[in-house]
Amino acid sequence: MDKKNIYTTDERQPKGEQHDFYVNKFIGSYEIRRILNESDSMEQEMYHVTFKNGGMTKIHIHESEQVLIATTTSPDSDASYFGEGFVTLIQKDVSTRGGDPKYAIGKTIFLNKIGDTVCIPPNVLHCHGSRSKEQDFSHVAIRRSTLGNGQQAKSLWEYDIKTMKKIMGILDDDSKLESILNELHNEIKTIISEA
Repeated sequence: MDKKNIYTTDERQPKGEQHDFYVNKFIGSYEIRRILNESDSMEQEMYHVTFKNGGMTKIHIHESEQVLIATTTSPDSDASYFGEGFVTLIQKDVSTRGGDPKYAIGKTIFLNKIGDTVCIPPNVLHCHGSRSKEQDFSHVAIRRSTLGNGQQAKSLWEYDIKTMKKIMGILDDDSKLESILNELHNEIKTIISEA
């Protein structure tokens, strides 16, 4: 058992991964600190993420719940300098018949106070990040790294075209998926800027 600090731990990515491990998982600028890893916990993973200048994750899905807790960007941050964040869930339009399914923004929750917490259900497409290009936003992200059967709980990201097409039930070529994801990102940006 070791003690770590969410603001000062220097581990940035899983051991053995390339330096660009996170590059396809974010839009814009970010800083990520890995708090718990496989040597600290056999069941949990924990990160402290700062989204800079309106940065956000790309659309993704986890096989286990993910808990997000809003924090300050550093231990020295004035609580009044707290950037607002958001979490957006994406849902399938069940009224669609035949062809490729349609997707829409299901629910957007704003994290506007230090300590605001959300639990994202497993197997739900979502993204999260900073609400404003003028302020950074930080959160702790905690997720089970294993499923009940002991299997590794996966996270699947939009850059994995083949898997994402399967998850979303898209039969057409890759450009159809790209078009849907771009539409969703634009809708998310509109929602977070207007609310």
